[in-house]
Amino acid sequence: MLLASGRVSEHDLSALQHEADGGRPGPALLSRSLVGPQELQVVCMMSAADAAFAMAAGRIEGSAPAADCPPPLLPAPQDIDPDWLLQETERRLAALASLRTALSPFTDRVRAVPSARAPDLSGARRDILQDADGRRSACDIALRLGRSLFAVTTELSRMAGEGLIEVAASDPTPDRHGTGPADRQPPSARALGHLPLRRRGASGINDALPLRPVSARHARPADQ
Repeated sequence: MLLASGRVSEHDLSALQHEADGGRPGPALLSRSLVGPQELQVVCMMSAADAAFAMAAGRIEGSAPAADCPPPLLPAPQDIDPDWLLQETERRLAALASLRTALSPFTDRVRAVPSARAPDLSGARRDILQDADGRRSACDIALRLGRSLFAVTTELSRMAGEGLIEVAASDPTPDRHGTGPADRQPPSARALGHLPLRRRGASGINDALPLRPVSARHARPADQ
């Protein structure tokens, strides 16, 4: 996210990883003022929320504890509240389910309809439309653009509801994300048990569970 936004250059990050203790650039980023502690906290929270959404929207056949789990490259300076992370994941699944058309982030391969014109769209939609070639999923496009999987999935779902893109194919075989045939059903429908239809253009993101302010998540109890 830091690289895709241009906030940190690849040259700076490579140099910091080479110099940092254990290859962890977080402290070096802060000490050199390349990012501020609050900015790094927000980036870490956004990344964690997107990762949790990816896990909840996909399918995990099994798991096992890692024998040697390396520490995260960019740990959150103030940690991340697990209750907030669960609430945010529910909020995102509910927001995706509320859309008229909900796509699978991993198995639905999307393409632009012939009548859709990229120059007529906003910058974010134009970039997404240009990568919708019938072979890429929302996950593929998000990785190419360096953007949030949730944001790209919901934007593609809205564009599908508006007739700008269509599902070219759905991959029934497991891929690198551990998805399988069950993922043909929209992920939010599996998680929430149904897929309500909403009027065209309704995003649902602000009608679902409210996001707590950052200050409230890390506020110290009054008796401390």
